[in-house]
Formats: sequence, structure tokens, C-alpha cells
Amino acid sequence: MNFIEFTKEHLSFNEEQQEYWIEIPKEQIDTKIELVQIVNEDGSFSEADVEIGEDDLTYTVSLQFPANLRVNFSENIEQSEASNLATE
Repeated sequence: MNFIEFTKEHLSFNEEQQEYWIEIPKEQIDTKIELVQIVNEDGSFSEADVEIGEDDLTYTVSLQFPANLRVNFSENIEQSEASNLATE
């Protein structure tokens, strides 16, 4: 599993819905988001209560308060197999 980390500064605030959000281009994620975690001040992780939406080009992660996030995603199987074949 791979991950990308985002700081609070990466989040936008939706005043109408009173929530924080970030859009992640699908080209940054190999297949799909598996888990979103909060990066705690001590460097540990806890499960984040988020909503994940998607369209053709992006994933949108929404949460009620600003937090540093780790977005875990699965590896693209086709890419992985192609990479393995290239190294054999």
C-alpha cells in the first residue's frame, strides 16, 4: 500500500457546508483510496472520519476539522505487474 501525506495548509474550507476538503487528482493515486488517517502531533496515526467522493478526474476527501492527513491507496495491479515484468 502506498500513501500521500497532506498538511492542514493543503485543505480548503467550504463555508456553505462548514467542512474542510482536499481534491486529489486520480493520476496521483494508482487505483483507489483505501484508508485516510489523521497524522497526530506525536507522529502516530488515527482513523479519520471523512467522506470520500470521486468523479472522473479527482477524489475529494471531506472532514469536519482541519488535520494533517495520510491518504493510503492501493497499488495499481496492472502497473505492478508491468513493473515486475520489466525487472525480470
